[in-house]
Amino acid sequence: MLLPSTNVEDGYMWSFTKDGMYSSKSGYRVLCDGYNRDIPDAGWSRLWKLNIPPKIKMFVWKLASGCVATRQRLAGRGMSIPTHCPFCHTDIEHDYHLFIRCIYVQECWNLSGINTDVFQLDYLTSSILQVMVSLNEVDLTKLAMTLWVIWNQRNQLVWDSKLQLPEVAISLASNYLAAWRLEKTKAPAPPSLLRGPIIENGVRLAAVRNEQIRPALVPPVTAPPLPIANTAAVSSLSGPAAGAVQTRERRWIRPPSGTIKCNCDASSFRNEARSGIGALLHSSDGSFMACRTVCSRSSTISGRLKR
Repeated sequence: MLLPSTNVEDGYMWSFTKDGMYSSKSGYRVLCDGYNRDIPDAGWSRLWKLNIPPKIKMFVWKLASGCVATRQRLAGRGMSIPTHCPFCHTDIEHDYHLFIRCIYVQECWNLSGINTDVFQLDYLTSSILQVMVSLNEVDLTKLAMTLWVIWNQRNQLVWDSKLQLPEVAISLASNYLAAWRLEKTKAPAPPSLLRGPIIENGVRLAAVRNEQIRPALVPPVTAPPLPIANTAAVSSLSGPAAGAVQTRERRWIRPPSGTIKCNCDASSFRNEARSGIGALLHSSDGSFMACRTVCSRSSTISGRLKR
């Protein structure tokens, strides 16, 4: 047994806090959670690695940390609000009732294929952490998405007085996740094709990574009109004058090699005080790269473009 080199007296340390000091908060959490130091670390690690939108990860983290603003939690902090569950009106809206026990959310769990028997404790924080360790990646994704669906539907009901059927809510969440994953897999445009600002018809498109195009208005550039003849006028001519006029069709032409082309248009609705602008980018081989539309509640965009 090695003895310490300094003359320091032994003391007590509380292993459930970083500084080793006991607090009533940490003691309460140990009693409620049946604390196991290996479970939280493993649960958080699996949550952050899930292939789901970051905002859903953050929501599950808030829920498992006891930070979701349920009515019971808000009332406990002094807010004068109703505390009943907005779905069933039969119990207080606390974490475990809102996300596990309520009749509406039980139907959501049945449709997601997750058995709520895995939540063995009434204290939801401990339940979620333990479940995140035991489930496989597919079921863990279903768990996170279902929790987010329940909270999203709850907020729609409270703030907009709208409630979708459980099967509709679960279906929309599934489609949202599929669309997010599809967008995530799209390859960004090559950086070599996004050098410097691209200007066409008085609109500067500042190209950034991940195909995000941010439009900014600049003074318009005066360009000569396209040499397009009026076909009806040509047909009425005869003799030498008819041969002197050549018709030309409007055809889109690919940009030169190593460059990109921007096509844009704008419109204005004076009666509604609205205007908008859209831009479309193509590479030198004619393939689509990116697009962007911007709407304004005034006629500022169109007014500047007409000057």
